[in-house]
Amino acid sequence: MKVGQLPGEVTYTGHDLSNEVNIEFMTYDKDSFDNKDIDSIDDIDLKENEKLKWIKVTGLSNIEIIKQIGKKLELNNLILEDIVNTSHTPKVEFHNNFIFLIIKIISFDNIELKIKTEHTSFILFEDLLVSFQEYENDVFDYREQTMEEGTSLIRKRKIDYLLYSLTDAIVDEYFVAVADIEEKMEELEMDVMNEYDKQHIYIVYKLRKEMLRLKKLVWPIESTIKTIVREDDRVNEENAKYFREISDNLIQLMDFINMDRDVILGIFDLYLSNNDNRMNKTMQTLTVVATIFTPLTFLTGVYGMNFKYMPELESKVAYSIFWIIVVLNFAILYRYYRKKGWI
Repeated sequence: MKVGQLPGEVTYTGHDLSNEVNIEFMTYDKDSFDNKDIDSIDDIDLKENEKLKWIKVTGLSNIEIIKQIGKKLELNNLILEDIVNTSHTPKVEFHNNFIFLIIKIISFDNIELKIKTEHTSFILFEDLLVSFQEYENDVFDYREQTMEEGTSLIRKRKIDYLLYSLTDAIVDEYFVAVADIEEKMEELEMDVMNEYDKQHIYIVYKLRKEMLRLKKLVWPIESTIKTIVREDDRVNEENAKYFREISDNLIQLMDFINMDRDVILGIFDLYLSNNDNRMNKTMQTLTVVATIFTPLTFLTGVYGMNFKYMPELESKVAYSIFWIIVVLNFAILYRYYRKKGWI
């Protein structure tokens, strides 16, 4: 909800300003599957047959069409408000004749190093599932393909299995995002070990921030799925076990996220350690240089005082002896430091 917005005021809060809404209407049973594009929600007769039905709505920016869909399905404005409020966190609500679920589809942008989210919601009736997606994507394409080919269990089970299958497809994208982040972390770790670059610390903070954001996205989904299984008897017991599997997968995902956050902190420590080693190496080099030139500075200081009685100054070989001492001093100290591995 935007600041100052009244409860029940249906206002799209996302960034898609295309004003386009695509509606697909699918009907299916174990023997058949039909999919067609719909120009208007009024073209759908929900009582036309006894098949299970899936209305797939893509695009949330056209509020008038969303309201028409709400009117067709007899949804109140509070539900419609949550459908188009893209900042809403995942949740589940149980109503008299339907279940309302909000969830986020995510992907990881390897260029911007940012997790991108897409607002998605479902309304589950007795023989109808309505899905609302903010953008067009391919997350559900495989499910649609298997339904059309007749190779999916979706066509052989009740409508809540379709909800499970679509939710499972979304959760799979979370694992893909985590895998992409882990791959980026491996690259970063190798870069930090091989060379020093101030850009590394920016990437570390960016990944750490995104992992924290990912954790905030996963936790309410896991809680929501548990609530569906625990508190509502409209989910068929045969299909409830699949929702439990999603819950288990999300717990595993949380473990991965926590471990990856530890890895990020380890890379940060490695960066600081390499930076300290680099500074120590620099200080060591400067110390060695200063040590080599200290005796030379002493000699030049002594013989640069211009005392009247300095017998060495009267010798014809004094200048040559001075340079011999300088070269020997440099050679001896250089060889000693080289043997110690300091240079």
